[in-house]
Parts: sequence; structure tokens; C-alpha cells
Amino acid sequence: MRRALTLLPLVLASALVASVPPAMAGAPKKEEKAAVTYFAFKPLTAVALRRDGRRGVLTLEAGLEAKDPKLMERAQQSEPRLRAAF
Repeated sequence: MRRALTLLPLVLASALVASVPPAMAGAPKKEEKAAVTYFAFKPLTAVALRRDGRRGVLTLEAGLEAKDPKLMERAQQSEPRLRAAF
């Protein structure tokens, strides 16, 4: 019993230290979101007739990479026009 009373303050102190957040942590860091540099177009699908009358399907997946945020925004806004053209 005497031994249990001797260990009780140590156990309580260790529990207290473990539950307190570190003092040097400060406020949580704000994460800056990186600008989007890659944009994937929706797949384009076309049907083609072969010489022998059979049908074939062509599927094209493409993407665009631009480092400039303004240029990337313009590319994303131009997707409907590009899909209609091709």
C-alpha cells in the first residue's frame, strides 16, 4: 500500500504531462494551397465506320499543364468550346 501511494504522484504527473499540448507549438500553421497546374479534359469519344462496315470507337483522354494561374483559369473556361470544336 505504501508503494502504491509513492507511485501515485508519479502516475498523475505523467498523465498530466501527456495531456497538455506543447507550449512551443503555438497557433496551427496555415497551409497554403498550391496553384493548380494540371487540368484533365473529359474523355472525347467518337464513332468511326471501317471500310468493311464495322464500327469502331475512338476514345481520347488529354490534359493540359500550365504554370500560370491566369492561363490555367482561361483553359478551364475554354473546355466547352474545345469539346464542341472536336
